[in-house]
Amino acid sequence: MPRQLFGFIWRASGIHQVWLTLLCVVLFVFGVTSLEIQRRIVNDAFRGGIFRPIVLLVLAYLAIVVTEGLLKLGLNIYRNWIGEGAVRWLRFAVFAAADPGSAPNYSETAEGIQLSIVLDKADPIGGFVGECISEPVLQAGVLVSVTGYLLYL
Repeated sequence: MPRQLFGFIWRASGIHQVWLTLLCVVLFVFGVTSLEIQRRIVNDAFRGGIFRPIVLLVLAYLAIVVTEGLLKLGLNIYRNWIGEGAVRWLRFAVFAAADPGSAPNYSETAEGIQLSIVLDKADPIGGFVGECISEPVLQAGVLVSVTGYLLYL
């Protein structure tokens, strides 16, 4: 069992955190693209643009929004899967460390502490493992895209 929280996160879900980060970057690109298409649709409509290019932009926007929604769904499912794996790993590690057969002075107090850790603390830690790196990356991408869009106006 690692002594540091981020050591535990890396051991429980190292390569998955890299994939989550890449997925967040892809979501950032889709978010910026959807904002740009919205801007072009509105500009073309107010300038009295031709109907066909506006409809094509609307269809492209619809495709991007649906793809972005599916990617977000996949991101959330993947995060929860990683968190559940971390919970399972943590519970197994706690049970293995507090095996009554391996400790000469094992008591009911130790069993109560073990149950408290397994029941109360494992789920929040697992949720944190699933979101600790990808959520800040995703929020930073949103902040950058909105700031860039406002500066562009």
